[in-house]
Amino acid sequence: MSAFASLLPGWLALNGAIAAGTSALLLIEKLAPRMSAGSLLRLHYGVAATVLLSVGVQALLPPGLLPGSGLLPVDLRTLAAGGGDALAGSSQPGLSLGAGSLTQVWIATALMLLASGAVLLFRDGCRLRNLLRDSHQLRSIGRVRISVHDSVPTPLSCWRPGRAHVVVPAFLLRDAAALRLAIAHELQHHRQRDTLWLYVFAALRVVCALNPCAHAWARAARRTQEFACDEALLMRRSLTPQAYAGCLVDVADNLRGRGSHAGFTSCLIGFGDPNSLRQRIKKMFDVSRGPWAANRVRITVAAICALMTCAAYASSAAADAAPGGAPQSVWPVDGVVLAGFGKHRGIDIAAPAGAAVRAYAAGTVLSVGAIKGCPGRVQIRHGSLIGTYCNLVQVVVASGQAVTAAEVIGAVAGAPEGTKPHLHFELSEQTFIDPQSRLPRISAAH
Repeated sequence: MSAFASLLPGWLALNGAIAAGTSALLLIEKLAPRMSAGSLLRLHYGVAATVLLSVGVQALLPPGLLPGSGLLPVDLRTLAAGGGDALAGSSQPGLSLGAGSLTQVWIATALMLLASGAVLLFRDGCRLRNLLRDSHQLRSIGRVRISVHDSVPTPLSCWRPGRAHVVVPAFLLRDAAALRLAIAHELQHHRQRDTLWLYVFAALRVVCALNPCAHAWARAARRTQEFACDEALLMRRSLTPQAYAGCLVDVADNLRGRGSHAGFTSCLIGFGDPNSLRQRIKKMFDVSRGPWAANRVRITVAAICALMTCAAYASSAAADAAPGGAPQSVWPVDGVVLAGFGKHRGIDIAAPAGAAVRAYAAGTVLSVGAIKGCPGRVQIRHGSLIGTYCNLVQVVVASGQAVTAAEVIGAVAGAPEGTKPHLHFELSEQTFIDPQSRLPRISAAH
């Protein structure tokens, strides 16, 4: 359970970043009506690529290597740390609804949603596989397989490893011009890599299933993909808006009363939006729209990413403060880490002899004493975690005593000549975990 708990801070920050990015993209779409659909689509993909890059960096780098850095900080420490009863606003040892309990509820909910999302994605994958299996190939253009299907209501495109596909409904075979236009539209989806980005947005919707902004972003991106394809085809000057609109109307008329399409596909006509066709035809005849320069797109993407970073850090700062302004978790002593997790079962924090040692979070003292290799030891239960503090003198707490976050429990002991005084600090929850992954970014409360 602790492994999942360590992912919770990043998940919360990811949701905050997506909310800020989606709001900015939708606001730009409203405030810049003359911006081309292609430029707007590049904004969507640039922001999504930044999210993926940040998640990948934080997943691959060792914990604590970049503390508090990156777009998606992992510093919402208290919920993941099981930070005692501070979250509930009380330090009474009998209170069961602590941060650890809330963490377990969130983890169970997240796992349930992930399982449900995985089932839905598997269902869509099976439907897509069956659709492609039952289609009849017309021709191939490069690595794109052009097929016809008797029952699909609208032309669609999709990508599977090793092969791109375009599937057109059989009724379009009666109209050669409409068939060429539909195929050209779906091929444009492949040129824009829309069929690949559909998987990214589907994954974000599953991972952030409770976040309405993740779903709104996926819908906005799909809508912008269609507008960008229309725009790219009309810029070729080989067809008129009237002919293009006529093809869309014919497909929409065939679509009425038909079932939905398979997942992971881009379609000539979207499902479920009665205004989609009207909006697309209106944009076809709007000649005032123009593309943004590449530098302008990059600057806008950078500004949106900065906004997402601020939103993630704001969430972190809000979670670091307990009700009433008291900190939920703090560094047990001010100092520099001498030895990190791995060399020990915990970390060694250098501090002057006599420096005050504080409780990492609210909890209940389990034991006070000394064992071999750990003189002056205090153990405190912090929710679902057990904190061990070694090398203490002047201990001022006793077994069974309730402590609050940042409450002084003792002082750092002196050290033999040639060594530095330090506090040895451990956190465990069934197994030992890296304390730095649960501590606030800054060392420590003043």
